[in-house]
Amino acid sequence: MQNGATFQHKMREGMVRGYNVGLLSGDLEMNGAHQSGHRAAEKRGKPQVSKPFDASTSEAELDEAMLTDSGRKKAKKKPEGAIDPEYNRRLPKDRRILLAVMRRADEKGKGGFGTRVAVGLAENSEVLKSVLERFVAAPESALNTDTSPAYGEVGRSFREHRAVEHAKEVVGPNGENNNQVGSFNWRMDRAEGGIHLNIEPKYIWDYACEMALRHDTRRLSNGAQLKFAFATTLSVGRSVFWTGFTHGRHRDVELL
Repeated sequence: MQNGATFQHKMREGMVRGYNVGLLSGDLEMNGAHQSGHRAAEKRGKPQVSKPFDASTSEAELDEAMLTDSGRKKAKKKPEGAIDPEYNRRLPKDRRILLAVMRRADEKGKGGFGTRVAVGLAENSEVLKSVLERFVAAPESALNTDTSPAYGEVGRSFREHRAVEHAKEVVGPNGENNNQVGSFNWRMDRAEGGIHLNIEPKYIWDYACEMALRHDTRRLSNGAQLKFAFATTLSVGRSVFWTGFTHGRHRDVELL
């Protein structure tokens, strides 16, 4: 007999396979957020600014804005992960980048929906292209992002690319922003920091798919949300990764 935690993970797997699928098109927003890593806790609640194109803000100034005193002490440890292309420095070995893309609602004030999520080792153009090829019909869509250089490259495949420099402003002079996808990142950060408490990198995608479904159904009643979740997760067939978990058959791969 399976326990409640195993059943929850089977539900999340069903969301990975049954909800986090399909192409988006239209007016889209995209953003990457740091998850896990030994500096995750001290970055929570701090502005995760983007390096401006003109490089007027130094790397040291950005670091100072994001770190607490405890974070500065931990920053002395040598990280061992992937290279962050924005600052050309190596990330902690257990750091992951959660990439989210969603479609803006046609009606003003309705936010975003159709959230798709993926996990990568770095927020570079190669990873972004892979995510966009899987989830986005680019030629017929507009892309809204921050000013990270990787987005400047992939943005050329869209009919329009708008970017906001978060180091200076939340909304650009012509309304440029990616605040809807930012609200999803906040939801995920709150879940990691206040509910699940430091999610293991191997399972970040599973939890992110749950948060994507919760975010997209936020305007529904609790009962309607539950019905939608069951309809989605129970339509994908037998669990691949969690069948036999209580008998020692554990997932040994990370989905990147």
